[in-house]
Amino acid sequence: MNYQPASTVSDLLTQSDLIVEGNFHPAHEKWKLHQVKDGYEFVNTVQFFTIKQVWKGKNLTKIRILLTGLDPLPPAKSPLNNEYPGEFAEGHYVLFLRNIDGTPFFQLTTGMQSVYPVFNNRLISLKGAGGFGELDQLTLKQFGQTLRAYQKKAFNPKSYIEKAVTREMNPSP
Repeated sequence: MNYQPASTVSDLLTQSDLIVEGNFHPAHEKWKLHQVKDGYEFVNTVQFFTIKQVWKGKNLTKIRILLTGLDPLPPAKSPLNNEYPGEFAEGHYVLFLRNIDGTPFFQLTTGMQSVYPVFNNRLISLKGAGGFGELDQLTLKQFGQTLRAYQKKAFNPKSYIEKAVTREMNPSP
């Protein structure tokens, strides 16, 4: 996976097909890719994620997330962990995801920057992995309000109207 970090929360929101709160389950499937980087072998993992709340995207209840990791695991401070996070511990998270075209799978939108563990009903920003400080320690309710504010900011009625008029004047064959 070659994740490109988002420069703002608004960019992360725009790039994501699905923004959800829920829980990871143990790995469902794992397979080696028989490719090596810096002495580590690539491993794909599929994990189920049960959704409790959807802030953006389809109203789904359970999804499969495809994650690429390394075997053996690199040291905790290795930058490889952000690019190839691998399997997640069971637990409560907020995730920014995108659909993998032509498959039933989702992937992290921008690597570890797309992952916000939830502890005591508050998001934890993984700042060392590019997490956004403005989301750190927000309650789930505050997070939802913050996303709605970003969505309103991103919606430009003038641009929307111009696009609609252009489509009307230049219909597709």
